[in-house]
Amino acid sequence: MRKLLFLILIAVPAFFISCGDDESTGPSKPSTENLLPETVGSWWVYATYELDTLNNRTSDDPVYDSTVVAGMESMAGKLATIYSSITLPYDPLDLIVSQYYSYDRTNNRIYMFSGMIYDFIPLELPFQLPKDLTENWLLVADTEGTEWTAFEHRYENDTISIETLGSAILNGDLKVVVTNEGSEMLETSEGKINTWKFKINLAIFNSTVKSDAWGDLEIPITLDRDMYVNFASNIGLIRMKMDLLESSIPGLEIPKFPGYERILERWRVLVNAVD
Repeated sequence: MRKLLFLILIAVPAFFISCGDDESTGPSKPSTENLLPETVGSWWVYATYELDTLNNRTSDDPVYDSTVVAGMESMAGKLATIYSSITLPYDPLDLIVSQYYSYDRTNNRIYMFSGMIYDFIPLELPFQLPKDLTENWLLVADTEGTEWTAFEHRYENDTISIETLGSAILNGDLKVVVTNEGSEMLETSEGKINTWKFKINLAIFNSTVKSDAWGDLEIPITLDRDMYVNFASNIGLIRMKMDLLESSIPGLEIPKFPGYERILERWRVLVNAVD
């Protein structure tokens, strides 16, 4: 659950969002004003629900976390806003998790400083990708864009560990692709709010693994997972939903790893630090 607190998108992201189905909007576009509030002291409370293998909630007993804008600092060439989250109810012994975002207000673009492997792939997976990928600034929202590659990496004879087989050699491609899915209407206690919806897909494709246990055989490996984020003007992150992880290696039984849904429950966005 540690990474669930990360956004974050934060972490980034008193109102109540209904548990009903979302409705698609017509042709009108949402406002692009202040999609990621950055004033220190602004806060959001989220409820995170576990999902089943059909991407439906497993219960009505969520885990709550609170996110606050804690400050700003320079990081990897950008001015980053720090969004810090803690689990509720508050316990002084709980870990405070911080996530960093950079907001290009002129072009309505939101960047997240993240190692996507750690966000998308659970530690319980029977194989783990090489841990040598550093965190990067990823463009996760662009109201003027259609689809873009936020990150890509080529594995060339990298060593990974596979349960029951031991070490293996991985060759192939990892890519993070973001799609602007346009507007989506979400129901809240304030009525319907028109949001910007983005799909973030992480996939491993055109890839193979080779193990001494298989002799000279190169076995295909695939991994695919979608995450959706919704932003609204002068509110920030309304919803984040991580879908089921799908992965396969022929001959190896890989369990299904359900996702989660993180929903905004209430918030206070400050205009300036003295509000």
